[in-house]
Amino acid sequence: MANIVVQDDKILRFLEVILDPGVSAERVDAFRDYLSFDVPDPDAWFDEQRRLAAAIYPSTVRLIEDEADLRAALPGADAVVSESFRIAADDLAAAPNLKFVQKFGIDARNIDLDACAAEGVPVRTLRRRVNGTVAEHAILLMMAVGRSWSKPMARWILHRFRRLDTSRRNSILTMSRAPTGRGLTA
Repeated sequence: MANIVVQDDKILRFLEVILDPGVSAERVDAFRDYLSFDVPDPDAWFDEQRRLAAAIYPSTVRLIEDEADLRAALPGADAVVSESFRIAADDLAAAPNLKFVQKFGIDARNIDLDACAAEGVPVRTLRRRVNGTVAEHAILLMMAVGRSWSKPMARWILHRFRRLDTSRRNSILTMSRAPTGRGLTA
């Protein structure tokens, strides 16, 4: 079973739910609730993700809070997922089993890419798409309050927003397809 060290982040906790059979029931329930607006059967979705990640399922996922925890976990790590924690040559030397580094985000300045290449440890980046979606949602809700939209209109907006396919770079501007004359502008 692989040991995956993950910088604790609300979104990255999905890795624990999907990959670690020892995850708490409370965490799984929280993610079922989180997915309930978009996924009709979260447990089937979890199972599908596990099938897609068969090469690393099951794994032990250790969520870490700070760089000191990262350093302590490196000797047993097979993979590291980092958002902002530094990974340098000395860290690689302390991690003899490290096979992979995943950067959560596209800016990998916190990872010594040359040192990883020299050690044969591949590094991949993953864009944080959820950040833009959350920001757009917050702006839309502020607009609804600021413009005193009626409750039915606010409900329509929230329903429409939940149905957006964020994988296709939709933005708040897609809301411009709302019925005209109802106070909603792009």
